[in-house]
Amino acid sequence: MHRRNWLGQVLRKLAAAGCLVGGLQSSAYSQQQEVTLEDRLKAGLKCRQPEEFAFVAQVAQLVEDRQLTPELVLSTYRWAVAQRPDFPFYYFQYGLRRRAAAIGVDL
Repeated sequence: MHRRNWLGQVLRKLAAAGCLVGGLQSSAYSQQQEVTLEDRLKAGLKCRQPEEFAFVAQVAQLVEDRQLTPELVLSTYRWAVAQRPDFPFYYFQYGLRRRAAAIGVDL
């Protein structure tokens, strides 16, 4: 018997028994989680330095405390990525500090 035939038979038997399909579905559904604003900013802004991670954490905390709106932060994020897609963090930091200062929030 060839390996492909054997493997196909084993997979069909497991699928018929419900072992294979149910296990995959339950693990796929359990791994779906919502991405937080902080994680999205860290990844999208390509943070590398501890100061950059601290700034993003501070911004996420200000959004959670409702001193900054998510729309303000995300629009600044999109603008920064459009300005310099390869390393947008400094544009984001500069732009957000200016916009936050305009509404009276100190970063």
